[in-house]
Amino acid sequence: MINIAELIKKYAKEGETFYCLLGGNTPVSGIGCNDSIQISEDGSCDLDEFGRYMNGGECLLFPSKNQRDWQKWVEEKEAGQRLHPGMYVKTLWGIGRIDDYDEESDTYSIEFCRDGKIQTNFKRDRLTPIDRYDPAELQPYDKVLCRPTKDTYWHIEFFSFLEEEHPDLGRYFLSGGPYDYCIPFNSETEHLNGKKDEAPEFYRED
Repeated sequence: MINIAELIKKYAKEGETFYCLLGGNTPVSGIGCNDSIQISEDGSCDLDEFGRYMNGGECLLFPSKNQRDWQKWVEEKEAGQRLHPGMYVKTLWGIGRIDDYDEESDTYSIEFCRDGKIQTNFKRDRLTPIDRYDPAELQPYDKVLCRPTKDTYWHIEFFSFLEEEHPDLGRYFLSGGPYDYCIPFNSETEHLNGKKDEAPEFYRED
């Protein structure tokens, strides 16, 4: 059995809410004598260290209503990767940014970097947090922003392919020719069109 009291002491934030089969979403007020898990002010419904109401019973306490795997909760805590809107993630469908989280279904909406489209209902275990955009995600005819040098204006083109054999000609081949700088055109980057500003940190290569 998993000693939930030890996990809560080690990883939980003060006032963090969990899900209890006895009463729904429940803030744990503390860990008491004999590692009892305190979920009521008068102690009438406190659980033992294994999340049980009585010896020999079933565990009644879980990270959330839709996430009942304590080991996964620990892994998320240790990795510091609790997902939230604005965080970049990699999915089976490409790289995107979390747009929203639906607590009831325990799923995320993702705005994909390539085309700016939002898709929903991604489970946590299908998302991998990342720190940097990978240009290999681009596909032919993707709308992109590009410029030949850092001190020139961004403008819109269509992506063709990545130049691997002769990068000195320009790493990105687009509808208008080779360029050294190229990023996806989406809701996060569209403001750069016609400007010399730096790209968002996530898209910078140097």
